[in-house]
Order: sequence, then C-alpha cells, then structure tokens
Amino acid sequence: MTRRDATLDERQIRAARMEAAGSSTVEIAEEVGTHRATIYRWREIEEYRHLVAALLADTQRAARATLRAGARAAAARVLALVESDD
Repeated sequence: MTRRDATLDERQIRAARMEAAGSSTVEIAEEVGTHRATIYRWREIEEYRHLVAALLADTQRAARATLRAGARAAAARVLALVESDD
C-alpha cells in the first residue's frame, strides 16, 4: 500500500480530529496510544492532511456562523438601546 492510496484507520481519524481541534502532538500521541513520531509520519499521508483540512474548514464555518449570529443579536440590542427613551 502506498501513502497515496492509504485508508485511514480509527486512530488516525481520531488523531486528525484532535489535531483540527488544536491538540498538541504529544497530547494526540498519548490519546491514541502511539509515539509522537508516528503522528509526524501520519501528517505525511495525503488523506490525513485532507481530513485535518476539512475538519478545520468545518470548524471555521461553524465559528463564522456563530459570530454572524452573535453580531446580529448585538446589533439589534444596540439599536434597541439607542432607540429607547431610557
């Protein structure tokens, strides 16, 4: 099996999720039960890198949606305060 057509196993998927969430290499290695050098090798696998990137993109989209909703709510509150007679 070449690195190009490798299929990720459960530990690699869990590691990718942790990496996208901001965990350190040491934290990831301890959680999935492997050496940190293995995590560095997994980062060389194209499918692993793509999964981390996709997970990061999903997180960023969710964060932007949350910020937009919060900004709308804040703007409405400020407008209500400006328009109030208090």
